[in-house]
Amino acid sequence: MNALTTFSRPTIPFPAAEYTARLRRLRRNLAVKTFDAVLIEDVTNRFYFTGFEASNGVLCASADDEPVFLTDFRYCEAARRALGFLRVNSLAPGKRYQALASVARRHGWRRVGYDGAGGTAQLEALRQAMPGVTAWTSCQGVVQALRMVKSPRELETIRRAVRMGDEVFLRALPQIHPGMTEWEIRVLLRAEMDRVSQGESFETIVCAGANASRCHHHPSQQSLRRGQELLVDMGVKVDGYCSDMTRVVFFGPPSPKLREIYRIVLEANRRAIAGIRAGMTSHAADNLARRVIERAGYGPQFGHSLGHGLGLQVHDPGSLRREAKDQLPEGMVVTIEPGIYLPGVGGVRIEDVVVLRSRSCEVLTRTPKELLCL
Repeated sequence: MNALTTFSRPTIPFPAAEYTARLRRLRRNLAVKTFDAVLIEDVTNRFYFTGFEASNGVLCASADDEPVFLTDFRYCEAARRALGFLRVNSLAPGKRYQALASVARRHGWRRVGYDGAGGTAQLEALRQAMPGVTAWTSCQGVVQALRMVKSPRELETIRRAVRMGDEVFLRALPQIHPGMTEWEIRVLLRAEMDRVSQGESFETIVCAGANASRCHHHPSQQSLRRGQELLVDMGVKVDGYCSDMTRVVFFGPPSPKLREIYRIVLEANRRAIAGIRAGMTSHAADNLARRVIERAGYGPQFGHSLGHGLGLQVHDPGSLRREAKDQLPEGMVVTIEPGIYLPGVGGVRIEDVVVLRSRSCEVLTRTPKELLCL
């Protein structure tokens, strides 16, 4: 039976062993970074370490004691049922900071990391509640480094998400025709996504004609006309993980200018995929595609980075930016999405998802990207 007719279902968390392994890695990193403990409040970070979805909660993890998840009455029963691998304590109404202060005093915490979910006001409230903590430091770097390297289970899930995205696009494409508005095309794509996955991973971008020069154009009531291009940037979510893909199709022969920039962008995409690997810097990866576009004379028209990390968020930790010198780890999932944008004419972006390996990359996207005229 076709996967599209059988896949749709609610998000299913990973086995407990996946989360206990992540928590162990977090605690090992705390010891290396000399944190006594960290407080994880960001919704995505909490989900990464627990697999539990809630609008309220804080994960307290320390190097020398088992982690504990604190949440309020609304989620406490569900958390205890779902998190058999993790101690769950209830937060009494209005007692959030007192509860955290009690944990800090009991363990003698002095240097605490915070992931910044609540902003400066939240941090100030924590400081006042925990006068014994002498140093508050961002732990985002520690958390992001862990999230960048995907486990085998994460990679399996992302592969499925990308496969679903491929199939949604190929299923929707024959239903798209001149006369439809950008918004109607978006509605069509979203209906297909909702039927086979947990929905779109970000707001689907649909650009008809010259609107394709706008990287993050919001679909409008403008109609697709015969002879125009259509740029679609879309992704789905599967068990919390995202896919991301951009394709451009033409509803009639493209103009010489659009044909030219399509050829250049496709070459930049292929060069980047052929050259990227784990261990190289973000800057070097970006340059693989950028120098192709610059040599063709369109450097200023490629105004964004080559790509970004992909995982629980469509913009997961890590990026392929020309300004960044950080090394790309093996097992990181990134997008490769060079583009050229010409106001008043249109634009081309071709985006694939790849997994970084030590000597190459694994390409997950399977939707064809050769120039297509319908």
